Amino acid sequence: MEDTRKAQEILEPLKKALRLEHEGKKFFKEAAERCEGQLPRQTFQFLADEEDKHIEHIEQFYKSLVDSEDAAPPSVDDAATDDRFKELLGTFDELKSAIKPTASDMEAYQTALQFENGAEEYYAEQAAKTDKPHIREFYEWLIREEERHARLLESCVKFVEDPAGWFKQGSGDD
Repeated sequence: MEDTRKAQEILEPLKKALRLEHEGKKFFKEAAERCEGQLPRQTFQFLADEEDKHIEHIEQFYKSLVDSEDAAPPSVDDAATDDRFKELLGTFDELKSAIKPTASDMEAYQTALQFENGAEEYYAEQAAKTDKPHIREFYEWLIREEERHARLLESCVKFVEDPAGWFKQGSGDD
């Protein structure tokens, strides 16, 4: 009985994480379809694709934890994620003349940023709650992912607020 309760304490937050990632994917796909500009469409499609990767990793980890509470998290390639992120930011300069940000773009970016920040907070809470290093490591990876997404969205917000200033300063990829 104790083992079952303990397993649920570990697995339930991952179930919620899966729901969060599925909700994020749905939001990003819908935002990509609704946006008029090429930049917001590309940004939201990128984020929807990223959610797919998170879903896959969470599902893998969940399944491995069902088999063994001490299962290691799936290996992830942070460098590849950074490369995809930088590649997307690089396309912003190429789109400079075709980009005309709108108020609805700003609203979509801000809503997405709130979502990403909320997911990051949830993962941080779960990382702080666990006494298992391998589970904490997995949540910390999710936190890094959400931080990258937030940086992207913050850059998009800055762009909508001041496109000329954004291009003078660079894409926001510090």
